[in-house]
Amino acid sequence: MAKIDFEKPMYVDVCGVPFLYREYTPNSRADNSMGRSDSVKAVINICSDMSKEMKESVLIHEWLHSVLDCSGLGELSNNENLVSTLQNELYRAGFRIKAMGDK
Repeated sequence: MAKIDFEKPMYVDVCGVPFLYREYTPNSRADNSMGRSDSVKAVINICSDMSKEMKESVLIHEWLHSVLDCSGLGELSNNENLVSTLQNELYRAGFRIKAMGDK
């Protein structure tokens, strides 16, 4: 599986829909979010201040939110304990999100 180059714009596949991956710089101490997903706009935002490993893990987390939303399971997407548990176990097992077009 190809590794993601976090330095360039890319898209990830969420239920067949290309979601734009973007990084953002927090603009205050109050903005301590590690990531956000917007299934309506098809965008996943990840905080740029993290290590590559944390970005990979948080990307799985936000991807899971988007998969649940796009699958009609939005009520499960709101369950942070469920999403975090799946994220942690997928990351531990070696699962990584790849950029669309990577083989």
